[in-house]
Amino acid sequence: MKRLTRYLNRETVSYLFTGGCTTALAWGLFAFFSYMGMGTVAANNAANAAAILFAFVANKTVVFRSSSWSAREVLPEIAKFLASRLFTHVLETVALYILVDRFYLHAIAMKGLTMVFIQILGNYALGKWVVFVKK
Repeated sequence: MKRLTRYLNRETVSYLFTGGCTTALAWGLFAFFSYMGMGTVAANNAANAAAILFAFVANKTVVFRSSSWSAREVLPEIAKFLASRLFTHVLETVALYILVDRFYLHAIAMKGLTMVFIQILGNYALGKWVVFVKK
């Protein structure tokens, strides 16, 4: 039980909630753009761009409670946040390209799989230990 409470605290629960909202937004937009005929990579780029904007505000305010909105603090946070999200986005896009466009696996299912293992876990770790580091 101690292990469970160690990992299920306010921060991780709020990350799961805001991450769920971000995931739903990205997945829904990806499905919509794919349905509208957009290619896998373009649909993923557009969906993730919208989700990243939402995620910055949600992670800053709700998850990691980084309260300062001064340019001196926000600009480095935005730069690190965008760099970390770009990193996981590129990993996910490469994985989706291989899984969907080369191995012909189901696009929406593969988006879900890559979101769990690349986006959600990777973004939490980078947000906690790189972007919104407590001083």
